[in-house]
Amino acid sequence: MINPYDSIARVPAPPILFDIPDDEFRGINQSLESSVVARGEILYMPDKTGEALFLVKQGSVHLLWVTPEGRLLIVGTVRPMICFGHMPHLGWFMNDLYAAAAEESLVCVMGRADVERLILSKPQIGLRMMSIRNLKDQIQP
Repeated sequence: MINPYDSIARVPAPPILFDIPDDEFRGINQSLESSVVARGEILYMPDKTGEALFLVKQGSVHLLWVTPEGRLLIVGTVRPMICFGHMPHLGWFMNDLYAAAAEESLVCVMGRADVERLILSKPQIGLRMMSIRNLKDQIQP
């Protein structure tokens, strides 16, 4: 079972935060809410979740597409330390994809205000986020 408090100091920085000093990264990490999600739990639903950026800290998340016939297809898997989500002002779109935990996972969820606060405090993070234009470059097929 994942304990979110055990992992705070051990979580490595994701690529968008790679040059942030360790003490600053720990501060950012602690200021963002993380949740343990059970296998199969839906994290993102098109037209219902709104703007959200997710960081998988432990575990993995499937990105799913529902076919016109109603079948679920796994289009990718997000592994630890990868960000994904729907943030139009950054050019990040989930379109018609759902996100569900592939296994018990520790996931950080940031709303628009959280992302804006992070970008204002560390502009280099915002520039990296804006350079990631394609979700498929972030996930494993």
